[in-house]
Amino acid sequence: SERVLRQVRGILNKLTPDNFERLFSQLVESITTAEILSGSISMLFEKAVAEPMFCSLNAELCLRLSKELPEFPPSGGDSKPMTFRRVLLNTCQEEFEGSLMGLSQEANDEKDDADSKAKRRMLGNVKLIGHLFTRRVINQKIVLVCVQQLLSGNIPGQGDTGVHENCIECACEILSLTAKSLGETPKAVPLVESYFAKLDDLANSSSLSSRVRFVIKDVQELKRAKFVPRKEGGNPKTISEIHAEAQAELGIAVMPDSLAKSFAPLSGMITKEDEVQELLPALRGGDEGWDISGKSESNIIDGSKYSAFIGEAPPLPTRTKEEDTKKEEESTSSSKAPPSTPEELEKRTKSTLNEYMISADIGEAMLCIKELNCDEGQSAKVVELVIAQLLDNVKSTEKDLLLQLLVALRTRSAVSAEALIAGLKAHTANLEDLAIDVPLAPQLIGEAIAACIVEGAADLGLLKTILEGCEGCEVKRKFVLVILLKMRQKGIDLKEKLGEFEINLSEVLKADELDPPDLPSVKDFLSSKGLSSLA
Repeated sequence: SERVLRQVRGILNKLTPDNFERLFSQLVESITTAEILSGSISMLFEKAVAEPMFCSLNAELCLRLSKELPEFPPSGGDSKPMTFRRVLLNTCQEEFEGSLMGLSQEANDEKDDADSKAKRRMLGNVKLIGHLFTRRVINQKIVLVCVQQLLSGNIPGQGDTGVHENCIECACEILSLTAKSLGETPKAVPLVESYFAKLDDLANSSSLSSRVRFVIKDVQELKRAKFVPRKEGGNPKTISEIHAEAQAELGIAVMPDSLAKSFAPLSGMITKEDEVQELLPALRGGDEGWDISGKSESNIIDGSKYSAFIGEAPPLPTRTKEEDTKKEEESTSSSKAPPSTPEELEKRTKSTLNEYMISADIGEAMLCIKELNCDEGQSAKVVELVIAQLLDNVKSTEKDLLLQLLVALRTRSAVSAEALIAGLKAHTANLEDLAIDVPLAPQLIGEAIAACIVEGAADLGLLKTILEGCEGCEVKRKFVLVILLKMRQKGIDLKEKLGEFEINLSEVLKADELDPPDLPSVKDFLSSKGLSSLA
């Protein structure tokens, strides 16, 4: 179950409005026992209170899970079956009572770190409760009890401690989310009115800070506006929703492919693209770009005709390798200032990578990277960004370019061996989670490591180091298999090399207690891939 919970955590960390449906299906398939159900709800709740800006999305997830997940047999001495909704309600109650006491004990000390954490946690808690109520996952009684306790000043186990500012702020938060729905129930209307009357009294108290009085004023104005907010906001949106808003507000629209084709230039017409490509012939598109009417394609390089591995496509007619190396060396005396912030480093590196993907000029790319004048940590970040670009849905020709660049970073001394390892480990350390969002990640990272090994940018010790920090037997087997097959394809004696670096595949690829019990043994796995001699 620990392995499944690790997968659940990975799914929750990746959840967005765009991938909601796909990851929701994976989550439902993962929750198969009461123990996993309880652990999943704890992680979901922790994530929701820690990220209140995503409470709407997490509440929607709770609604869907409450409908989809089955009942599970009771555990321990409990006589009632375990359901998602029941466990969620218990978690909400325990968290609310614990956070309430934490707020009261640390009240009125804005500078105290513990108070700030307790306040943020309680705000996240009541915001989630509010969104759960508006989706009818929890009933109105729970909301009314929460507001009552927040405004009463009577904390369980502490007696009448008076109403504290943090509790007032939390009460205003939950009322702003739920008062409109509560007002639709006749029995709840008098209670809601009494809560607002209490807030009216508190707003006139001179003991309250001006900040909290403004919080009360905001919710009072919301009530006068019939709980219609001045601006809808805060809820996560899909990319298509963002595009639609941009089109409505700014007149920006993305032309559909079908419509774009109807605007193709007529035969023989001279277009702006013709003029640009006459000036820059190396950037002509072929299959990947515009098909220019009337132009010969005899001198366009077709990357699909060459090997899927690196180093076999003919170079573009720019500069020779010797000229590239000479220019890189000359640039060291006139290097630009190193990036002052991680954001600047990322921006400049991504810009270089984007230009390289267009021009395929590895010499120019190396020159730009060396001009960054990176230290060890920044060099590792450059490697990490190259791998990130590799994982970002690149085409086969683009993949080959990135693999060539990765190798060149090390062989042309732009990064150290340690930086290369650190940049790769930034992805392999969480490869099991990464594979949830990018299923091809193990294969692509395996190709990156293989490229470094077979092209002389690293030895097999790189694989040994990477394996030490990688969890998850299944993903390890996937990327190690890619590396072994690529090495064999290049004529490398696998058994000799593995022995030289003391890599025991039977040990590093074996399953542990967190892996699925039906995984084949290492021997059977290697035999099924034609590598039985390595077992």
